[in-house]
Amino acid sequence: MQNWFWQSHAWPVQPDWLVNTPGVVNAICTAIRALTQVGDGVIIQQPVYYPFAGSVLSNKRCLVVNKLVLWKGTGIR
Repeated sequence: MQNWFWQSHAWPVQPDWLVNTPGVVNAICTAIRALTQVGDGVIIQQPVYYPFAGSVLSNKRCLVVNKLVLWKGTGIR
C-alpha cells in the first residue's frame, strides 16, 4: 500500500495510518463511529450502494440524503 500511494500520488503514507477491514461496509461503520457522535448527521449521495444508509442508521446517526441530480446529461448542477 505504501509503495502504491508513493508511486501513484507521491504521498508518503505511514504504516500506522492503514487499517485492515473485512469489507467496505465494515470500514464505513468504523469511520462513522470514529468521526461522529450519536445523533450527528451523516451525508450520503444517492443513488449509492444500499447498505451505506443502513450503516448510518444502525449506528444511531441521522441520515442526510443529498441526491445526485442529472443536469443536461452531465450530473453537474
